[in-house]
Amino acid sequence: AQLAVNPKGWAKSRSEVSLLSADPINDPKEILRRALPVSSPGLDAVQSKLYQMSKLFGGSSAVLGRDSNTMRGTTGIESSKDPKINDIGELKTLARAAKRSLDTNMPEIQAMSDGLDSKKKARIVNSIGSLQQELINLVSLPDNPNPRSVYNMQQKALDLVGDIKENSIKAFPFQIPGELQSNEQLKGRATAEIRVRTKDEGGKPKTVTVEVVVDGYNAPITAGRFVNLAKSKFYDNMEIQRSDGFIVQTGQRPGVEMDTIPLEIMVDEQKTPIYGFTLEQISRFDERTKLPFNALGTLAMSRNVDDANSADTQFFWLLKNNDMTPSGTNLLDGRFAVFGYTTDNADALYDFKVGDVIESVKIVQGMENFAPPAAGGRQK
Repeated sequence: AQLAVNPKGWAKSRSEVSLLSADPINDPKEILRRALPVSSPGLDAVQSKLYQMSKLFGGSSAVLGRDSNTMRGTTGIESSKDPKINDIGELKTLARAAKRSLDTNMPEIQAMSDGLDSKKKARIVNSIGSLQQELINLVSLPDNPNPRSVYNMQQKALDLVGDIKENSIKAFPFQIPGELQSNEQLKGRATAEIRVRTKDEGGKPKTVTVEVVVDGYNAPITAGRFVNLAKSKFYDNMEIQRSDGFIVQTGQRPGVEMDTIPLEIMVDEQKTPIYGFTLEQISRFDERTKLPFNALGTLAMSRNVDDANSADTQFFWLLKNNDMTPSGTNLLDGRFAVFGYTTDNADALYDFKVGDVIESVKIVQGMENFAPPAAGGRQK
């Protein structure tokens, strides 16, 4: 059965599409915050001003974003560099604007807790109070503050915005099509810790941990498959199977086959994912995806190039490369199902080599959002 149609009947050329990427976001946490299925213009204004501060840090994503083969760092201040603030006056101006937006829109933001259970309501109330305090701290900064402390304040404030938004979600935002209901599903988000046994530059064995956030709000079936496999320890003791400077890939276990899952792509301004087709196949490649390949450590399902619906167990991390995957204009968006991002220790991905071993993939948060498969997803 056809799972998607082309409602537009027109398309733009690839050259036209390349002009659409004005200042794309390459911070994985910010991408995730913006992809939440919740609308609050007042809180969005606070978030926007806070995120604009990132460009004022010497170690921000705008300066040290991993967009080349010669420069490391994803977002925030690199631990190996002394941070700096490029314009403290502009930063404090943004802080005042963020605080003004919060104060002006407080009734709207407080109303986000309406209709929620007491636990979620209390979390939102506490987060709003903490956000107010962080903004007061930012507004009251001296003229020569400690840059790392300021950066931590900004990041904490942004995290609080995300907490308010995520806790305000009352129910899963859409109905998965009936013919796909038998697949495993993640109706919300989950956090996984992935431990990999590798070697340092001297050849000495070491184990590193990366943290990923898996997004079921925008890719419930794809994220559900990953969580189901992690839960069953499918990936434990599996080797890294590809590492070529472009992606790091794993997930194939010899002799094991599983039911495939459909390609799943959520685009902006649409409430449900497109299933079964690439955006190019339905002449919609000019549209932005909710979960773009913009960040180092973008997590996506592998599939056969000639079959959009052939994903099963293999997944890959993206290693950003300016020539092949420029943020906002790369050829991966809309062709592969992104289902999460690496939110901690993403730089470690560059050191993963073929033969390194995934010791474990452990779901440490969000397992309550997982629904096992009614049918399908079984080993053949």
